[in-house]
Amino acid sequence: MKKLSLFWIALLGFAFLLPVRGQDIRRDRRDIRHDRKDLHRDRKDIRRDKADIRTDKKEIRQDLKEGKTGAAAKEEADLQRDQRDLQNDQRDARKDTRDLRQDRKDLKEDRKDLKEDRKDLREDRKDLKEDRKDPN
Repeated sequence: MKKLSLFWIALLGFAFLLPVRGQDIRRDRRDIRHDRKDLHRDRKDIRRDKADIRTDKKEIRQDLKEGKTGAAAKEEADLQRDQRDLQNDQRDARKDTRDLRQDRKDLKEDRKDLKEDRKDLREDRKDLKEDRKDPN
């Protein structure tokens, strides 16, 4: 009887683990979704920053050609700001890519753990049925 009680406790423990694993999987999927959105936004910002840099360089050349040094200086400041934005966006994109890889790895591990937990639960249920049949 004592063996059977301990077995029930173990079985309940596994049963409570399954929802926790499911929550981990949902959290990983949500993290992946957010990281993909962030990465998409960063790539869009990078394209916009590169276009702004091309425009700024073109305007600087035009201003210098026309002898507008003051306007060229303002465009140069704008160019520096756009280049800093580009570097920041590229850094964010690299970070989001790392986060996305890690979240995908976590999801894979959580799925594997859930599968193992389900297998253990099935085996425990089978053992419990056998223990019920055995009067000793």
